[in-house]
Formats: sequence, C-alpha cells, structure tokens
Amino acid sequence: MNNSNEQKIASLICSARNSFNGLINEIEKAGYNVIVTSGTRSIEDQKKLIKTGGAVTPAKPGKSLHNHGVAIDINLKKGSQTWKKNTARQEWLDTGIPKLAKDLGFRWGGDFSNNYDPVHFDMGKNYKVNELNNLIAKEKESFSQQFSCFVEDTFGKFLKK
Repeated sequence: MNNSNEQKIASLICSARNSFNGLINEIEKAGYNVIVTSGTRSIEDQKKLIKTGGAVTPAKPGKSLHNHGVAIDINLKKGSQTWKKNTARQEWLDTGIPKLAKDLGFRWGGDFSNNYDPVHFDMGKNYKVNELNNLIAKEKESFSQQFSCFVEDTFGKFLKK
C-alpha cells in the first residue's frame, strides 16, 4: 500500500483499520490499483464539502461515517481505465468490487437511494452513527486499545520491512 493510502487508513478509528486494509488487499488481489481519496473527515471538512456541492450531496456534519472514522472513498485504476465518482453504476458493478466489499461486510455508496456515491465504502452495517460516539469514547478511554494502536502504528512499519 502506498504512503498516501496508509495515511488515510491511519486516520480511521483503530478498530476499523484492519477491516479496510483487508478490503484494499482483496481489491488489489483482483488486479486493481486502489487510490484512497478520503478517510476520516473533520466536521469542518464536512461543512466545506456541503458548501462546494458537486454531483454528490454529502451527509450533514456529524452524520457522515467519515466524521466517525469508519468510511473511506476510493478510486480504482486498472491499466488505462479509472473508476471515479462520476463513473456509471454499471461500470462499478462490472468490476465486482461492490460485491466483494459487501461480501466482506461493507456498505457501498453506489447503493444509496438518495445519493449515488460509488467511491464510498463504509462499515455502516457494523456501526450506526448514534453508537459511534460511544465507541470512540470507549477507544479513547481504553488504555489497552490505545496501546495496541500505538504499537501497531509505531512498530508495524518496521515489521513489514
């Protein structure tokens, strides 16, 4: 995984990182290059997205799973072809990546009824927004969780080499 992707995955809550790393590894095994374009977003960044608008209407600040560290946005590349936000739904489906992600327990933004967002993958099946604040608070309070994340972040880079 490239450094930019690693940084965006590292922005997620600790308990989500391994799942997203697994998703990316499986996508890469299928022959695609994954470009993570967004991980955790602050409330302020979410407000800026709403102001800029665009083809997709972002979730209200505090309601986006990006704000809670359990969502990523990705682009795919294979050969000369690229799949981005404006790529047609059927083209995304033809990659098999949405099905792969769903089989791994992720939600795919291409299925959102009110907001087509094919680059979005989240753990919404596992986490509800109203439960995330409690989860994040528990992670912050849990010394063992913080310590394991610290060890993973600090020493994992050396163990991979």
